[in-house]
Amino acid sequence: MRRIYGAALAVALLFLATPAFPHAASAGGFEIAPTAGTEQPASERLCQFLRPMIPPRAACRDAHWQGVDLSMVWMVGADCRGAQLQSARLIGTDFRKANLSGANLNSATMWNSYLGDAWLYRASLRSASLSGASMNGANLTEANLAQADLRKAKLREALLVGTDLARANLEHADLTKANLNNAVLTNASMQYANLTGADLKGALLEGANLTNAVGLNRQQLSRARMDETTVLPSYLANSGLQSGGPTH
Repeated sequence: MRRIYGAALAVALLFLATPAFPHAASAGGFEIAPTAGTEQPASERLCQFLRPMIPPRAACRDAHWQGVDLSMVWMVGADCRGAQLQSARLIGTDFRKANLSGANLNSATMWNSYLGDAWLYRASLRSASLSGASMNGANLTEANLAQADLRKAKLREALLVGTDLARANLEHADLTKANLNNAVLTNASMQYANLTGADLKGALLEGANLTNAVGLNRQQLSRARMDETTVLPSYLANSGLQSGGPTH
């Protein structure tokens, strides 16, 4: 064991001692891409050494990576359409602006992952763990997020049109200005969620728990589909919206 640790430390020190790499180095089968034309601080180069990278727009389309551990991998702009990533570990993985349309991410562990401006059209993330994930501006139109864990997820201005969020956990999630047109939120847990400016037209909120949700108003909810099982915040609980359902 000491020999393994010693070898790893030696490689890391050698990496830090090198002023700049003219070409990308290889680590664990993934590319480590240095910043061209600039000398990187030792701490930044160590971070890259520990964080393997896939080049931008890398072809991982239709890849079969079920159960693989790609935590902390840099996949900005990657083409991962149709990728099979069921039960994969993607903790802190950077998928910003990546194309994951039609990808299968069911039961994937994606704590604190980065999916800002990513394209996840009709992707399946059923029962995925996305607690703390940054998904601002992501396109999740018609995606399947049923029973997904989205606690404290950042979904500002995200497109969630027709998205299945049935029984999803959205507690403390930030859905500011998100487009939830016709989204399915039946029995979703939305306590303390921020819905300021969110578009709920046609959203199905039957059985949804909106206790202590912030930013909601009567106009937003009048366009949603609710019934007597919808639990509204206390400041809207006596508005009569549940019994009336949608007014449009």
